[in-house]
Amino acid sequence: MEKERGIAGYTDTQDKLEMISAAKGETDEKKGQILEDMSDMSDKLNEMISEKKAALAPIIKELRPLRAKCNELEHLHTQKKTEYDSLSASLGSNLHNLEQEVRELRETAQAEESRHHYLMHAKQLLEAQQQKVEEELGIYKNPDPAVRKTSLREQYNRKILEQNKYQRLMMQLKELRAASQN
Repeated sequence: MEKERGIAGYTDTQDKLEMISAAKGETDEKKGQILEDMSDMSDKLNEMISEKKAALAPIIKELRPLRAKCNELEHLHTQKKTEYDSLSASLGSNLHNLEQEVRELRETAQAEESRHHYLMHAKQLLEAQQQKVEEELGIYKNPDPAVRKTSLREQYNRKILEQNKYQRLMMQLKELRAASQN
């Protein structure tokens, strides 16, 4: 009959459209259900968010002055840290200078102590020599010739005379040898 009327495949097309329409209806119903579920979920989430906001509002209210206090304390900390670092650097420099000065003073003290010991020994030697000179003067001024002979001056004069005699004898010996060889 469809062929007679020139609309071949109309029933098939009609059946397919009805199936598609039914499937679309099911899909639309599922979409509606999903949208309804999503709407319920969104409402629940909004309600939970509102509850959390309400619960957090007093805490946030308390937090605001604490944040301001924290910022103030951070600023104070930074300021004090800068002061500390500056003072620490200054004290470190002063400590280094003082240590250097102490080292120099110790070296000076050691040099002075060494010089002191040297001068004390030199003084002792001079005192010993002074005592020897005084003893020698005492012997030299003594009117007794026997005592005067023990003086260093007399001993050295005798040795000089002996040395001069020895040199003259050596000269005479050389002359005699030279004369005997000629």
